[in-house]
Amino acid sequence: DDGRKYLVQQTWDHREYHHPFDGITLTELDTCTLKLKPETARTLYRGTAVALVGGPHLYKINGYYYLFAAQGGTVFTYQEVVARSKTLEANSFETAPGDVVLTNVDTPDSYIQKQGHGALVSTPKGEWYYASLCARPWDRAGESVYDPRGWST
Repeated sequence: DDGRKYLVQQTWDHREYHHPFDGITLTELDTCTLKLKPETARTLYRGTAVALVGGPHLYKINGYYYLFAAQGGTVFTYQEVVARSKTLEANSFETAPGDVVLTNVDTPDSYIQKQGHGALVSTPKGEWYYASLCARPWDRAGESVYDPRGWST
């Protein structure tokens, strides 16, 4: 919203005895040189107890920054978490009530499983859609789905 550009990415911790998925990092991009500004790097969010947080998407909607991220790995515990903040300061994002906004972990009989890695799409008419990856409960490749319920604040 102020013209600055950022890279939002999963943080990987290579240290022994540490969980390798170490949260979501935001780093400003110099638009003239197309190089990252390492001094601006900061961890925005570490995820929930489910862990394995990654695949972030960051949006600014109605004065809040919303961070959508996948967590739980790409198995049947795969799910989508959303956190929000009024700033892009380190560790300022709070997880949505209930921790998870989308999961099929509690519905093993559902035809759609492993749902996560989602993104919001807004149409020119102001309609919101939510698109995500998923898989069927049998052995086949992953699929993409969209949800017309989309988004409301």
